[in-house]
Amino acid sequence: MVNWVRPEQLRGRGEKGHSLLLAMVVLVLVTTAALLVSSALMLRMREVQEEMIAVRLTALVDAAMAETLAQFSRGGRLRGGERPFGGGRISSEVIATQGRSRTVRIEAHYGAKVRRLEVEVLLTPQGPTILSWRRLAA
Repeated sequence: MVNWVRPEQLRGRGEKGHSLLLAMVVLVLVTTAALLVSSALMLRMREVQEEMIAVRLTALVDAAMAETLAQFSRGGRLRGGERPFGGGRISSEVIATQGRSRTVRIEAHYGAKVRRLEVEVLLTPQGPTILSWRRLAA
């Protein structure tokens, strides 16, 4: 004759609720891992957005400088004032003149960010030549 044992009889009294506890621990670990990955991705997204703004500011400053050099090449006067360009705003102005040398201040705005440059330009018969440039504090 075979004695059949029911599953309830195999478990000890101390094992009740262990699977629930294990499931809760696994859930906490998975949630913590998901939060860590999520915060790392959010940080990276913020860095990428800042880098995108910096690249756009650089492009705007370059465009303003190219426009300034083109106006100098044509012998025209520098168009002053701030104007929209490429999703931002740019401005250029001559702040000092000495002989054939010109000091030009360039400013670019994109969103809430600003980039300023001061460029030393020498006007020669072959065209304008950049002697030096430096980034100014925003």
